[in-house]
Amino acid sequence: MAKPLQKEEIYERWEKELEATKDLPFAHVDKYRNLILLLQTNEILLADIRGRKTKKFNQLQMISRFITAHSYQLGAGAYHLTKAGFGSPALVLGRSILESLIDLSYLWLCKEINGDDVERNAWVDYYKVTRHSVLTHSEVYKKRRQSADLPYEELFKEKTVEKLNKDFSDFKSDYPHAGSKVNWARISSLLKRAQALDDTGKLQKGFPEKNITGFPNFSFEEEFIGIYKHTSEYVHGQSGSMESLWDTEGNSGSIIIGASDVNVEVAIGLVANYLLVFSYIFAHINRLDLTFITDELNRHGFIVPAQE
Repeated sequence: MAKPLQKEEIYERWEKELEATKDLPFAHVDKYRNLILLLQTNEILLADIRGRKTKKFNQLQMISRFITAHSYQLGAGAYHLTKAGFGSPALVLGRSILESLIDLSYLWLCKEINGDDVERNAWVDYYKVTRHSVLTHSEVYKKRRQSADLPYEELFKEKTVEKLNKDFSDFKSDYPHAGSKVNWARISSLLKRAQALDDTGKLQKGFPEKNITGFPNFSFEEEFIGIYKHTSEYVHGQSGSMESLWDTEGNSGSIIIGASDVNVEVAIGLVANYLLVFSYIFAHINRLDLTFITDELNRHGFIVPAQE
């Protein structure tokens, strides 16, 4: 694991955060405790990897380190938002964490699902598609400006345009499975990737060879429907999210513009759940001791959520 001094610094920092949550009006300290312990545990796992010397390049491990570090940052951001009484924006970050969890899990199991792991290469190279998309939109914008006889400033230099076009062409050539929509995954739909993951039963069964039980009640598809689809209302500011800003106890039609307890406990719980699953998948991919996670959480008083 991480060096002793490094671990102590991590413990000390998150212990201060735990103390600070005892007087917050938005959620009970026990709710915050689980999320803080998972942020702490994930940070220790990431710190351990950072201190390792890579003997042999392992693409899946490198992908997992980026996605997990990215999700850890989103999780920390969600924590600070809930601490300040902004539960709905924290849900938006939780939605992004779920998307990353589905994608990392799919990249982990793509060989079992599709028979090979070429999608891992495609995921790494997918920037060639997303950056070319910016170029495509800029060209449309340029034509619209020119047709209206309005000034237009070139967004890309000629050499950059050539490279973006070549990269995009190379991606389509290297990954025929990308199809007309040019996606890195053979299963282009996030929902269908979630369903494919549930069909493997891998996460639900756990890691019996390491005496680690799985998550039998966890369903990627259920999380997609209940969280990813539902919280899109918050992401896009749609009418379905209006109720989160109505002051039901005050004057009719009054809007809450400051801190409140709305969605705080929901956001804390779902982010903690996703980071818990993340920690085991990350540790497994990177060949870390999975029992460390269980021991760490138990030692610091992790509270197993009640089944509703």
